[in-house]
Amino acid sequence: MNNNAIGIISAMYSPKSDFGNLLDKRTIATLPFGARYRLIDFSLSMYVNSGIKSVGIIAPFFYRSLIDHVGAGRTWNLDRHIGGLFIMPSTVLGVKDDFSRFVVGDLLSNSRILKENNSDYIVFSDASAVINFDLNELIDAHIKSKSQATFLYSKSVESENHLTFEIDNNSRVLDITPSREKNVFIGMLVI
Repeated sequence: MNNNAIGIISAMYSPKSDFGNLLDKRTIATLPFGARYRLIDFSLSMYVNSGIKSVGIIAPFFYRSLIDHVGAGRTWNLDRHIGGLFIMPSTVLGVKDDFSRFVVGDLLSNSRILKENNSDYIVFSDASAVINFDLNELIDAHIKSKSQATFLYSKSVESENHLTFEIDNNSRVLDITPSREKNVFIGMLVI
């Protein structure tokens, strides 16, 4: 388990969808799932199950449902004095662009949190991925590759409204484009 990483979840991203009024006052991060859970629960559980003990959530301007659900992080054992769960205020009013998942301004305005954490790696994800993945594999691949950033992607025959990667034989990214082709960005990366 890797305790030398901090996790950042962007709750800003809300894709155009057929959810109707469900996403009018909330992001996809707090979309109800199974009457008790929210989509952000998958991301939070993935971080905790991978041994990451410090997780920040970039909160949108309509954050009430997010705060009501995650609280102090007790459900995920993130209610602690050192590390734990912390809310990072956003610098923008909301992201409705299909290709915008991470806003650099949000990281800059919350850089104090990242500096005080003293982690060697930062694992970013958006809150819309429903995936059970050991983030230690992603961190280990990042360390082994000696790259500045390592992206998690999936091979897909057809996708809609996603970023796709053109990669070489060494799995190095050559180009990133919006497309309906293969190598779809899942919404997770490590730096």
